Amino acid sequence: MFHSPVFLSVMILALCFFFVVVLYLLWAFGKMRQSMGHYSLYELESLHDSLEALLIKADESTLNLTDEIKKQEFILKQLLDLVDKRKAELEALIQQSDDVQQAARTPKTEDIKEDVAFYMQRGFTPQEIAKKLGKTVSEVTLLCRVLESQQATGNSGKEG
Repeated sequence: MFHSPVFLSVMILALCFFFVVVLYLLWAFGKMRQSMGHYSLYELESLHDSLEALLIKADESTLNLTDEIKKQEFILKQLLDLVDKRKAELEALIQQSDDVQQAARTPKTEDIKEDVAFYMQRGFTPQEIAKKLGKTVSEVTLLCRVLESQQATGNSGKEG
């Protein structure tokens, strides 16, 4: 079976075209592989799976740490409540102690005069003295005037 020269020319041309297409596909595949960093599809899938597993572990660790933080926060709140309770108890004991000391003292008028004189000599105002001694401002002011008049008569008697 003999073929015509036209047929053979077309067949040779088709083979050349097929050869060029195959070369182009090999070249394009090489370029594509080069742009992917020379990694095969299997390597990329393996990397994807590894990253996915790491993300899952990271999520689990985050949940565990969140639970632990919540536990520690609960413990700290309990400790703060205990500290507040102990502080209130201590303040109550201090107040009781102050009340007992104040009741045991029961100052006499002479003691108050001495206390007022003591604070006057140090430059305290009648309002400050009244607050320190737990007395009214008018009572302390009256005592201050009495003491000042006694000092004035005592000083003028010493001068004459």
